[in-house]
Amino acid sequence: MALIIGIVLIASCDTMMQKYDAGQIEARDLERSDLRALFLGKMTYFYRSEGEAMAPTIQGPEHTLLVRKLALPSKLGVSVGDVLVFKDPSASNKLLVRRLSALEGEAIVSPKKKNKLSVLGKGKCWVVADNKDLTAKKARDSRTFGPISINDVVGRVAYIMRTPQDHGLIANSLDSMSEDSAVVSTELDLEELVKWHKSYQERKASGSLLS
Repeated sequence: MALIIGIVLIASCDTMMQKYDAGQIEARDLERSDLRALFLGKMTYFYRSEGEAMAPTIQGPEHTLLVRKLALPSKLGVSVGDVLVFKDPSASNKLLVRRLSALEGEAIVSPKKKNKLSVLGKGKCWVVADNKDLTAKKARDSRTFGPISINDVVGRVAYIMRTPQDHGLIANSLDSMSEDSAVVSTELDLEELVKWHKSYQERKASGSLLS
């Protein structure tokens, strides 16, 4: 039995590694505590967000993101102003990227409560889109789906590549940028990031991207 479990775990880890290398880690991949432990030695992965909700900061899949994993997020591990990656409240196997606007115990104004002031409950946080030109419905942030659980946060965007010539730390809170800069300087493989960025552009130009 132990041998079977070992074989299954190795196979799962191998699949995870392939998805990691391809930058295809999804929220469900971070659920398995055994696989999460395997990746404690690597704190970042590549990712692309969809849509225009975070424009002009992030222009959807046109920009390549380096995300720092937050396996055990808490209000002490993130700060207001951080660009977070979290499970989509309407589809937990998908991820969204939005900016943290408020944490538990802080006041927010919710359209769902007729724009009245309310205080976020324990373990809750409020996330918003950067794109001020979008309506709340199109922005798909806490104004439409309400506060999210801090436990649903899986990472923080630390670095962004707009073009191979234009890249750098993303605008997070000062504390988080200071923390992430050390991780980025250690883990960022710029050559690999450029390769991953160009692969998307090439597939887009050839029309091979999935719709």
